[in-house]
Amino acid sequence: MYFLLAKKRKTLSSLLYLVSCFIDLCSSVFHIPVMVSLLNKRKPGAFKDVSFCAFWYFLLYQLQPISMLVVMFQCISRAVVVLFPFRRVNKKTVLGLLAVCLVLNVAWTTTFTVISEGFYSRGAGYCIRSVNVKKGGNLAVVVNTTFHAYYCLIVGVPQIAVFFAVLVTVSGFRGVILKVLTKQGNMQRR
Repeated sequence: MYFLLAKKRKTLSSLLYLVSCFIDLCSSVFHIPVMVSLLNKRKPGAFKDVSFCAFWYFLLYQLQPISMLVVMFQCISRAVVVLFPFRRVNKKTVLGLLAVCLVLNVAWTTTFTVISEGFYSRGAGYCIRSVNVKKGGNLAVVVNTTFHAYYCLIVGVPQIAVFFAVLVTVSGFRGVILKVLTKQGNMQRR
C-alpha cells in the first residue's frame, strides 16, 4: 500500500514491487474457485460454466508467466545496480520489455484459448484446455506441443535468469567482501 500511496517519484524497483504485489494478490484471489472445487470433493462448481472455464484458463496463463517475468526483471535490475553502482537502469526500457512480453503472452494465449476446447479435470481440480487431436490431426498435436513448450520457456527461462543474476551478484560481492574483511582484520591486529 505504501508504494501505491507514496507521493515521491517511483523508482523502477518500487514499480516492479508494486506490479509483483498486485499480481500475487490477483493470483491468490484467482485460485479461490480451485480451493472450493478441491474442498467440495472435486465437484466443478463455477468450472461448469464454459465461459468461466475459458476466462479462468486465460487468466491463469497470464498471471503465472508475468509474475515470473516481473521477478526476473527485478532481480536482473538489482544485479546491474549492485555490480555497476554508477550505471542507471533505464526504467522505460525495462517496463517496455515487460509490456512486449505481456502483449506476446496475451496474443499467444488468446490464440490457443480460441482454437482449443476446455473441460473440467476432476484430477486437477480446475479447467484444462487442449486442441482436439481427433478433429485437428497432426496440426492439433503441433499446436498443443508448441503451446506447452512456449509455456515451459516463458515460466522456466525467468527462473534460470534469476539464478544466474543471483550467482553473478554474489560472486561480484565476494571480491568486495574479502577486501572489506581483509582491511578489518588488518586494523584489528594493530
